[in-house]
Amino acid sequence: MVKKKEMLLLFFVSIFLYTYEIPSATTNCKQLFTFLALTESFAPSWTSGTNLSFWIGEDVGGECYWSHLIQIAISDGKAFSRDISVTPYPDWDSFRNGLRHFQRELPEELVEESGVWHCSTASFTVKPPPPDSVLLSLLRKAVHKGNERWWNQNHGLEGILQPIFEGIKIELIHYYEAGLYVGYQLSKVYYFSDSKYILIFTHQPMLASGLDTMHGFLLFKIRR
Repeated sequence: MVKKKEMLLLFFVSIFLYTYEIPSATTNCKQLFTFLALTESFAPSWTSGTNLSFWIGEDVGGECYWSHLIQIAISDGKAFSRDISVTPYPDWDSFRNGLRHFQRELPEELVEESGVWHCSTASFTVKPPPPDSVLLSLLRKAVHKGNERWWNQNHGLEGILQPIFEGIKIELIHYYEAGLYVGYQLSKVYYFSDSKYILIFTHQPMLASGLDTMHGFLLFKIRR
């Protein structure tokens, strides 16, 4: 039965695949993320023992025109990700409906009130990190020199300001490497109470040197 479901999931994903060459240099590219589903996984070849996958759609417009399907697979508490080029601006609702056959759970979406994100079913709150003038100054210099795309590679976790959680212990297990996480805002917060994960989409008001957006997302594991 698992093998049959695995083949069905792979077939479903494959119908959205599209070979599309991403421009090596772009300007004024605007990102839009769409959370699709958290599903069971069946140990794809590029990892082992996987039991969960987060699926996220990314559309990039402006002077760009391409879309990605992002899979974040969880195996032994670690996250592995891959991007799949799909037909630009697909019908993500249809994709989400197809993934419902493999869905693990529906998340609770937190709401923002006076800068604090919360929901009635969660005993915790989350808010953006306080400003860090030193890191923000370094980031601005990197953007000015056109080096912002190497920020995460050069600084690692020290270059990421994590949101402030109250009432819960968490661990950052994955972040979108094209996003920048200094001086950002929270745009969406999803809470997976059964699986014990929190997925946060971020809005970066600062633009890259080519006027591209630098939004992203952070995936946390709840540690109680």
